[in-house]
Amino acid sequence: MKVRLSKNTGLTPDVIKSLIDSHKKEITRLDLLDSYYRSNAPIMKRRKNDPTKSNNKLVTNYARYITTMSTGYFVGIPVQTRCKDENLLDRLAAIFKYNDEPDLNTTLATNNSKYGYSYELHYMDEQGRNRMAAVDPREIIYITDNTLNDEPTAAIRYFEIKNAVDDNKKIYSIEVYTKDSILYYSMDGDSVALIDEQQHPFKDVPIIRYTNNADETGDYEPVLTLIDAYDKIQSDTANDFEELTDSFLLVSGEVLDVEQALRLKEVKVFNFPNKEGKVEFVTKNINDSALENFKTRLDKDIHKNSYTPNMSDENFVGNSSGVSMAYKLQGLEFLTGVKEQKFKKGLFRRVELLSNVLNIRTNQQMNFTDVEFIFTRNNPQNLVEIVEMATDLTGIISNETQLDLLPMVDKDQELKRLEQEKKQQSEEMNLFDFNSVRQQSDDATE
Repeated sequence: MKVRLSKNTGLTPDVIKSLIDSHKKEITRLDLLDSYYRSNAPIMKRRKNDPTKSNNKLVTNYARYITTMSTGYFVGIPVQTRCKDENLLDRLAAIFKYNDEPDLNTTLATNNSKYGYSYELHYMDEQGRNRMAAVDPREIIYITDNTLNDEPTAAIRYFEIKNAVDDNKKIYSIEVYTKDSILYYSMDGDSVALIDEQQHPFKDVPIIRYTNNADETGDYEPVLTLIDAYDKIQSDTANDFEELTDSFLLVSGEVLDVEQALRLKEVKVFNFPNKEGKVEFVTKNINDSALENFKTRLDKDIHKNSYTPNMSDENFVGNSSGVSMAYKLQGLEFLTGVKEQKFKKGLFRRVELLSNVLNIRTNQQMNFTDVEFIFTRNNPQNLVEIVEMATDLTGIISNETQLDLLPMVDKDQELKRLEQEKKQQSEEMNLFDFNSVRQQSDDATE
């Protein structure tokens, strides 16, 4: 949750307690979204007052599908970092490797897709090395000023700790991050007490907020009612078929007592002395076509309104051209374009925090604005078509631009290899020319 406060508002224990209390409503929303992702969606108990009726609660996990698709398309191929300053780039690369940055980005993007926003915490480990970690959004209250810049001024992280004496008594550990220090509090009931304070070297609030879109909503949040409707009709269909198996048996032409009925059920033989006797099941007519048409429409509406394509659809075939595939993924591409711009803001904040620490360590002034981030869509591609296009551009564009068109190669690595090959060929040519001249000289001497 993000809160805008005046710069003059101090984070006193009373203010901290008030912010935590107001945060509970947001936690309810986040818990609901998480329940859909974990297949614990609140399916309506349609027949809870009648225990004799079937009460299936089937969950089709659209939420996880939508998040997996959008996140995989967005950061399934790791984000590349480039910088003109080789010294800064090498230092950042070492930090990113130590913190498994691709996995961190995936976790942040997944939280964005689920909740609409995510948080990244920076801290120093026991060896004095930079660490970055994704934090559960349900634990963070992000505080900004009330100016147009919406600058972060502080962040509160709080979580419940187990009470060894009384399980019913809730005690919270609270960490308040400011631009220069971390304040540690403990909250027992309504009492908030300061325990410790430590300085940090980041020169800014060391928690970064990433947003999914301008509304800060999750990817499947707008289609929750459609998901509910689909799950309900799936559950009702299962109920109908289950009750069809347990249908009532109608016996005509004879009056059976309970003992006779149980005996007939056991031996499964019916013998009537008159021709009017008849046995049949009493069943409910189910309009399969109408049900399937309704479920198909719901399925299409869920994919359309979440901008997530149905990859199992027959329209997605392996031999589709690049243009054809681009049209099919156009909605997801629009969605991802917004994600990328929002995610970049967080990445620049990440590099800024790291640069602040590196500038202190190295006593150098490294400019984080020189860094750029390259996102590559993780979409199915016709590689033959791409290679042919790149080949046709030989002599028209540079080798570097050609390599940019090929998703299967590392451009920087290939450029280095091309340079090494040219150098090797040049050395071989010089050696050949030298041997030729020496041979000619020997021939002339003879």
